[in-house]
Amino acid sequence: SNAPAMASIKATVQSILLEKRKMKASEARDGMKDLMSGKTTPAQAAAFLTALQCQELDPEIVKVLAETMVSFAMPCIIADRSNLVDIVGTGGDGLDSFNVSTAAGIVLVACGLRCAKHGNRSATGSVGSADFLEALGCKINLSGEQVAAAI
Repeated sequence: SNAPAMASIKATVQSILLEKRKMKASEARDGMKDLMSGKTTPAQAAAFLTALQCQELDPEIVKVLAETMVSFAMPCIIADRSNLVDIVGTGGDGLDSFNVSTAAGIVLVACGLRCAKHGNRSATGSVGSADFLEALGCKINLSGEQVAAAI
């Protein structure tokens, strides 16, 4: 059920937007926990992220959000990191370019290096790295252990 998330996010968003006050670190943490745990509807997630966007960037809020997201990360322990390149693209260049970082990862592997490629679905362009790799037949929904074994 999304009831607890809805109450928390609804109260936060109403308070931020209607009362025109800044989001508290505890509200940011709770909202991000709900978002990351899948307890929010798309509308609730959009409202929470919009409330964040409507205020001046606060380093404490950014810190709490980052810490909360990291707490949801799945560990991927790579014992042998020799010849391993960790690569991530930034996306969102606004130029509708091809996926440069994913292409670079493929070139690295073709050159005999191992590549840990980070990425996601497209948010601003036509193809994100996840979309691109899936189209090539790669399985991308893996546990940290499965990723480590693949690398």
